[in-house]
Amino acid sequence: MGHTVSGYKKCLGRKTLTANITLAVPDQPEQPETPVTPQADLQPVNADTLPTVDRQRILVAEDNKVTQDLLKLLLNQRGHEVDTVANGHDALAALKSQDYDVVLMDFHLPEMDGLKVANAFRSGNASGVEPRFVAITADMEGLLAHGDNCESFDGLLPKPFDLERVCKVVEGEFEEIFVPNGHSASTDLSRIPAEQSAALHSRMHGQIQSLNHKFIRWPEDFDGDRLNSEKLQALMDSADAFDAILIGVDTKPADLSAIWATKALSALPVIDLTGSLGKVSDLDGSKLSISDVDSVSNLIDEFHDRRTRVHADVLFADELETRLLARAYVSGGKLEPSYEPSTPWQVTYNAALPADVLEQEAGRLCTLGYLERTFFDRFAECGQCGSSRLHVREECNSCRSPNLQEEHYLHHFKCAYQGPESDFRQGDDLVCPKCRKELS
Repeated sequence: MGHTVSGYKKCLGRKTLTANITLAVPDQPEQPETPVTPQADLQPVNADTLPTVDRQRILVAEDNKVTQDLLKLLLNQRGHEVDTVANGHDALAALKSQDYDVVLMDFHLPEMDGLKVANAFRSGNASGVEPRFVAITADMEGLLAHGDNCESFDGLLPKPFDLERVCKVVEGEFEEIFVPNGHSASTDLSRIPAEQSAALHSRMHGQIQSLNHKFIRWPEDFDGDRLNSEKLQALMDSADAFDAILIGVDTKPADLSAIWATKALSALPVIDLTGSLGKVSDLDGSKLSISDVDSVSNLIDEFHDRRTRVHADVLFADELETRLLARAYVSGGKLEPSYEPSTPWQVTYNAALPADVLEQEAGRLCTLGYLERTFFDRFAECGQCGSSRLHVREECNSCRSPNLQEEHYLHHFKCAYQGPESDFRQGDDLVCPKCRKELS
């Protein structure tokens, strides 16, 4: 009977969107799978899932209509009352005519910039009741270099921003710290002016030092791409000579290849005080408050407990794949991917190795049965250089998942039924599910 065959991709759904490689460890409790959330320029957030908060009156001063409407929609959904203006003069007039709890102020407003608006309102405000001014800007350097005092803003939201953070800043969920002008600011070191950030880094260093742990410091303790001789000798004498690697300057993941060039170093936790490494680090110290430094000790203790169960021959192995297996184990049993558009592969892992190198080494471990693959995402790549920086994405029209399976699509001419081959397949035979005739 007549029929045609064509290409078809079957959606397998989003339920397998988890870490790419999971370590199989005998006699260890299975770790729960953690979904990975991509960071986009404007990260969507379901406002209904956030905790209920007190209603606030908010002024959004933003000349971009799309951003203005987006912020208003989000904050209205949270139960807040929102007014919008598109230039500095209108913002100042609104502040003088109405009491607001929070002002989200674009720095580069037409007619009168956001900093001048904040300063003008504060200098002429006789009531003593002031809203919290939060700057939203992509020009952080311009704001810090402005002739007026940038500390007139109580907080900063760099563009592009994620919407969940906007909610938290507006609703005061971040811990506040004292800054010189008496206003408050977030303890997120990556979101505050450079002078305050340096002071907080210094305080954080001091607090961490008081925990009496032994740190290898990046880049102070390295000579180029190698650990310096003094630290290297200590490490060779004992794999427990150090407790963690402390990142104190902005660093790219590719710069950390020295961690893998020195045996046993990759089994130490990476603590990033700058926030520049993202999910490549084991702890983002830029988001810690001074009172949260105990989490550093907790991380170090967890790594140490697992490291003591790994034989020294594994920690000091020549083979990169063996040390990668040890790294996966001491970090909790998973090599977790996250989206990273700055790399040609669009993905990075929590192991400070380039994604192509890690996937090659992990692939061999999967073949040997030490690791297990699970689906993360599907990328198109260049056939010549292997880069995934292409504007191509295949996904299901219904659920938007890229987890697709290629399959033949059959058309049975006699009854006109069309469908994927799996609908027709009965053992070795193809039987039309509509008319029950066997295809030949």
